[in-house]
Amino acid sequence: MVAIGVQTLRSQVKDSFEEIARLREESAKKDDEMIVIKTKLREIEARLYPPLDGLLSSGVDNIHKWIAALTQVAEKHTQSSDQGMQSNAAPFGGYVSLLDQ
Repeated sequence: MVAIGVQTLRSQVKDSFEEIARLREESAKKDDEMIVIKTKLREIEARLYPPLDGLLSSGVDNIHKWIAALTQVAEKHTQSSDQGMQSNAAPFGGYVSLLDQ
């Protein structure tokens, strides 16, 4: 009976060490991913900060113009995306109508 308990305990300890090793590997991968993400964020910050800082210090009128320009770009992008989706869906319209019957 004691031998069975010792074997069970050894098995559980072995399983625990394997789980710890697996979790350490997973943690190391996550750390590596986090380093990559932080590096990318720093690169983005380095590219965006100087122009944004200049814009913010240039005054409210320039900020409003900049926001209006970004809004126009976003609207054009949205319209072209919608048109692209519609043109991609057009060839399937006949098949959809057949399914409705």
